[in-house]
Amino acid sequence: MSAPDNTLIAEVILFAEGYRHAKVISSKVVELFTLSRQLLSRQQHYDWGLRALKTILLISGKLFALHGNRKDSSEKEEMELVIKAVRLNTLAKLTFDDTKRFEDLIMDIFPGIVVSDAIYKDLEEAIEASLTEMKLDPLPSQIKKVVQLNENLSQRMGCVIVGPSGSGKSTLLRILRSALAKLKQEVVVHTMNPKAMPRQQLLGHMDLDTREWFDGVLTASARQVVKEPPEVRSWIICDGDIDPEWVESLNTVLDDNRLLTMPSGERIRFGPNVNFIFETNDLRFASPATVSRMGMIFLSEKDMQISCLVKAWVDRQPEALRPNLTSWLDQSFYKGLDWVLMQPPSMFVVQTTKV
Repeated sequence: MSAPDNTLIAEVILFAEGYRHAKVISSKVVELFTLSRQLLSRQQHYDWGLRALKTILLISGKLFALHGNRKDSSEKEEMELVIKAVRLNTLAKLTFDDTKRFEDLIMDIFPGIVVSDAIYKDLEEAIEASLTEMKLDPLPSQIKKVVQLNENLSQRMGCVIVGPSGSGKSTLLRILRSALAKLKQEVVVHTMNPKAMPRQQLLGHMDLDTREWFDGVLTASARQVVKEPPEVRSWIICDGDIDPEWVESLNTVLDDNRLLTMPSGERIRFGPNVNFIFETNDLRFASPATVSRMGMIFLSEKDMQISCLVKAWVDRQPEALRPNLTSWLDQSFYKGLDWVLMQPPSMFVVQTTKV
């Protein structure tokens, strides 16, 4: 079977979205994807396929429409919009080391085109206020991840937050929810662990004798979120390993259809105010079809500073104890942590990380 002509497909999509210089831009975007697949590290959550390419091109079309859909737009202006879409969809999922390589690739393929990240002043101020309330240090890297998460949720139905335990996956969601509340945006959350229950309890089942349908945890949550008014955002959070046994049932939900088909034959269509969010350590069990349907937020140990975690813990202790705690931690804790990290993994029952 012959491979699809990605360059031609990209060119047609860009022309359909109104781009005048689609031929030049499409070849550059496809070249960027090809080089990224070859030069960046191999990660389970990376997707450089046609579905990811199409997503970026459609986002480019939305940005072009917001830009005014001008018929006299220059090649440089159109390239800036496409690069903005590429950064929006890609940077959040890259590892710490790959981010710099990817930025260099963009500069090589689109020379002379400089695009900065979008500025969300109101959201960033709300995030900083939420961090202060939670007694957390406002790390620039964490604020950036929260903004990227909000961008992904506005563009995609499904989003995966990938990272080791303690890297701040749940905290990221709490911060964003608190920040949106400060901006008068209500968020309703339904949290579950799909791996903690049988498939029938999660997705529902039909009694073979009475032919009566019984909702599962996920389908019951789905019925509730579709009843929410359009101005209320709803998150269905699946915390735990992503297993094809249950996640493949959500493929039509996570693509453009936004449609959940239950075993009973009933269908539930979600609005743009609903998101499915997955928290997981890795994607070793997820199929490429699932990975390609979702946005990715990658959290690394390198994004977190142990001193900030310690300071946040000390700040939650009684004020009278803080001076002594700080002194004891400086004298003993960091030395002990360094010793633990120097030991071979075989010494520990569970995987050890800084966080």
